[in-house]
Amino acid sequence: MSAKKWLIAFFGCVLFVLLLIAGLNFFVDPFGVFGDRFMQWYSFDFTNNPRAAKTAYLDINSEQYDSYLIGCSSTSSFPIDSLNEYTGANFFNLFSYGADTYDMYATAMYVLDNYNPKNILLNLSIMNTYYYDYESDPLTDSLHAKVDGSSLLSFYLRFLFANPQYAFAKLSDLREDTYLPQTFDVFNEESGAYDKSVRDVESIGNMDEYLSAYPVFTDYPKAGYALKEADRCLEAVREIVERCERDGVTLTVVFSPLYYEHAEYFDADATRDFLARLADITGFWDFSYSSVSFDSRYFYDATHFRNSVGEMALSRIYGGEFYVPDDFGFYVTAENAEEYLSGYRTAETPDTGEYTAEVPILTYHHIAEGASSTVTSPEAFESHLSALIDAGYTPVFLSELRNYVLYGDPLPEKPVVITFDDGYLSNYEQALPILEKYGAKATIFVIGVSFGSDTYKDTGNAITPHFGLDEAQAMLSSGLIEFGSHTYDLHQWPPFEEGDARENLALRDGESESDYISMLRNDLEQFDSEIWSVLGGNSGIFSYPYGEVTTEAAVVLSESGYDVTVSTQPGVNTIVRGLPQSLLSLNRFTVDGSMTDADILSLIEGN
Repeated sequence: MSAKKWLIAFFGCVLFVLLLIAGLNFFVDPFGVFGDRFMQWYSFDFTNNPRAAKTAYLDINSEQYDSYLIGCSSTSSFPIDSLNEYTGANFFNLFSYGADTYDMYATAMYVLDNYNPKNILLNLSIMNTYYYDYESDPLTDSLHAKVDGSSLLSFYLRFLFANPQYAFAKLSDLREDTYLPQTFDVFNEESGAYDKSVRDVESIGNMDEYLSAYPVFTDYPKAGYALKEADRCLEAVREIVERCERDGVTLTVVFSPLYYEHAEYFDADATRDFLARLADITGFWDFSYSSVSFDSRYFYDATHFRNSVGEMALSRIYGGEFYVPDDFGFYVTAENAEEYLSGYRTAETPDTGEYTAEVPILTYHHIAEGASSTVTSPEAFESHLSALIDAGYTPVFLSELRNYVLYGDPLPEKPVVITFDDGYLSNYEQALPILEKYGAKATIFVIGVSFGSDTYKDTGNAITPHFGLDEAQAMLSSGLIEFGSHTYDLHQWPPFEEGDARENLALRDGESESDYISMLRNDLEQFDSEIWSVLGGNSGIFSYPYGEVTTEAAVVLSESGYDVTVSTQPGVNTIVRGLPQSLLSLNRFTVDGSMTDADILSLIEGN
């Protein structure tokens, strides 16, 4: 072969490979910069580069939204659904990892130029005083060229000829995608926020257990930062404020919550000066330093607070009902800044007793003569109840724990929760009169398929009778009983089942995630249609059969409105105001019918 032909063949091969790479990157679009029109897996795109991918997504889908959140990743903790409900708007969360003030400024201007927004919520972080126009990777950290004004041709070529490993990873990860978020798709594409469905169902309460799960808070790293970019940060905010005022856009500026040890990275006097200068530019909501800052359970790493803290902030801004500590959130203006900032960062560690409660929960089943792990005699039950009350305990509903956590409602000094599993007729015939005698409340968990039955489904085998609608309505009318779900038919009894019994919510060997979730949703829907429909609606309270908890079940239950769940793990519960996760997978002490009054008190008092 001649040299000329060889060169032609060589360059032809190079051109072919380049075109192949470009075609792969265009059609697979792992960074979403071309709009991901073929795969439309926007969660993956956002995860790779939220700055560029979200812009490309909105250029196609902006008609769905009329308002935007802009800021670094902590901005994801302001719940979109609540924000929409408060404002009547349709927000999209345009946060990006580690967004500096230049990112926020450029994004805000692009939004104002192209999307005609009604509202912008601008979330400033203390880190915005340290970084400005910082980009560590041109593929994963770059703004879209439409946003920063750089060359569109250069921008698109960069992604067309990016390493094909990104495209292959997208194709490979698609096969591994599940209902729950994974490292390659951590976003909710419809809202633009992080998908925190798993993080939001973590069982959180006891501080020692929390620190074991999040050890960063046991030995917090030390560092120091100068507010070296404070001037440029403030100038960018000034331009955003002026532009929003000119265009008639409602701008809400927030200074986000800080964990107290992270706040110490920044000089207090310099921070006060920054906030005073910010107040001269615009009024803003300061959530940075309060009693919340001192409890690590409200955070999950150095700079990120939980969605419930974002819920607190929105409740403060818009006058909602969600619990807000008295010192959390203050609207700072040029007129009140001097007085407010004179006390900035002077708060001390609060008494946890002001916003937490220790609550034991007892589990009974059948109230009848005899004594076993599931049978307690009426005499023993009354004796237990009398002993609890004499010891200063007040029986409360599980729903009262919810009201304490979500709305800050008070609880008695020594609350205790009495629960009954399965829904036996004896709960009505034997337990209710005793509860009425003492004015004590209880929560009963109903198995839907056995509601009102004395025979086992399908097989007709005799079972211990369960109460039905008439008894349930009478119990509700007493004001001393509330109901929860114990599943419709996922607490089966193997000896009476014709096929494989499903005794609890554990995943079976070889069961796919999609089949499992479909099975659980069908069961919840059947409980809704046959039980909740006649009992006045879903109470949002659920008992895991045999205490078997799975992450998939916890997420589906949360999506279905169950925000209080109980297990069978023994232990006293710590519930925390403003932390809904402290209502999940609650511990319970199972009462054996042979237990004495002293046994019960010893059990719940940790002896």
